[in-house]
Amino acid sequence: MKRITLISIVCLLLFSMGLGAQTITDSDYLKNTLNLIADKTLKAYNHQDYIAFFNYYSNSLAQFKNKNYFDNLFVAVYKDNFGDIVSKKILSEKSSLDPDYPRLVYRAICTKCKNVLITVNFQKESNTYRIKRITFDRIPQI
Repeated sequence: MKRITLISIVCLLLFSMGLGAQTITDSDYLKNTLNLIADKTLKAYNHQDYIAFFNYYSNSLAQFKNKNYFDNLFVAVYKDNFGDIVSKKILSEKSSLDPDYPRLVYRAICTKCKNVLITVNFQKESNTYRIKRITFDRIPQI
């Protein structure tokens, strides 16, 4: 009985000191926020919804946020070569959580290509993050 009480006290102390609970860091919060933005944008890419696609794009790119630009780059080039995104996984070692210009890099499987690198560059704009550029590249077979 003494042993159970002692273990309970130690666990309670560790938990109260923060050692028993996982804490969310600023970089985790930033990565999760950016991933949510990228996820919504890439879902719009799959649905060819150019309005939703450009929703999180930088305001400095206003002249490009139109159906013609979307069709000429994202449909005629990326969709034709890679297809829809089936799944993606963040490559933490290639991503950067720089507070001013963060970048998320994903390894993706698309309908027409199984090894795709998707890079989403962000910039801080009016105290929020906006997409500056999205690129798709083939990952060479090794």
